[in-house]
Amino acid sequence: MKLASKSEGPDKAGAKKGDIVFIHGTGSNSQMWRHQVPFFVERGYRCILLDLRGHGETAEPKMKTSLRVHADDVTETLSQSNLDMPAYFVGHSLGAIISVFLANERPEWFKAIFAASMPGTVSPAVVLSFRMFYKGVLKSVRRSGLHSQLAWRERTLFEMDEFTLKEIADEFGSIDLKDTVRSVKCPVHFAAGRFDPVARYSQVRQMHAQLAGSTLKVFNWGGHNFMDASAEEFNHWIINHIGDYVEHPR
Repeated sequence: MKLASKSEGPDKAGAKKGDIVFIHGTGSNSQMWRHQVPFFVERGYRCILLDLRGHGETAEPKMKTSLRVHADDVTETLSQSNLDMPAYFVGHSLGAIISVFLANERPEWFKAIFAASMPGTVSPAVVLSFRMFYKGVLKSVRRSGLHSQLAWRERTLFEMDEFTLKEIADEFGSIDLKDTVRSVKCPVHFAAGRFDPVARYSQVRQMHAQLAGSTLKVFNWGGHNFMDASAEEFNHWIINHIGDYVEHPR
């Protein structure tokens, strides 16, 4: 399935420093990167923004989904784009999972991965909480209309298609990325919030320790969405590593 996508920044090869693909996480959409895109465009990078199925401007086809399905969607979309490869991939949560998964299948596409809030596995408690949310809290808050008064990220989650949320809860509780991460050939830069209940810091630290050449950035007061409250720190974390590749090509 081809995803809704857009690009911002210079298009001509001679006018840009490279492409950065941004892939959002569950219950979000490409607007989550609104604090990142201007920063990188001003520095000469083109930003490619995707909306996963059932998110943002991409329709929900009401079909069984999985990591394989999401990866195929991204592959189809980028294959039909004018993406300059290899590119940098920035993924949050599910978006980071998809990036790592694809890096093993399409290594020629990847210059580096910035994996923010990426769970190696999703704990049963998180899956249970997510199911309780879409079966009860989601419907109650929607009926009350209170979600219209919430901040962007929370409001977006409450406006999600219930089918999309159910598929994610059903399919992603069994994910185990430990072996997948170890086989990635491009550089992987992890970022973790110390108080993230989904991508637990201890787990991200373990993946980093097992992957030679990777780096780990810790947002000491961060939860799962630390790129919102710490946008400047998050942006400089990425650009500093990109600068390493510009100065010392691999």
